[in-house]
Amino acid sequence: MSSEQLSDLFDQLGESEVYRCDNPNYPEIWFYDTDEDGEIERYHSTFGFDCDALTTSQTPKQVLNSLRSDNVDVEVVDVEVLEEHRARVE
Repeated sequence: MSSEQLSDLFDQLGESEVYRCDNPNYPEIWFYDTDEDGEIERYHSTFGFDCDALTTSQTPKQVLNSLRSDNVDVEVVDVEVLEEHRARVE
């Protein structure tokens, strides 16, 4: 699994779209997005949906595994869905 495969997945997102991930076995959801430099950012329910830089939390391989996991429901949603979740915890 290369970083090219991962960037291809994020290149498919529209400008206002993010990946919403949900593992039905756990009460957690998280989102993946990219910043203006193309760096992947994660917003996890455990951290109140604050931005979590992948350099400290996950490797690109772990992100790719998460997005392709049979145990994780992944859908592309508008960034407003992420903002709604963030507003609920404020």
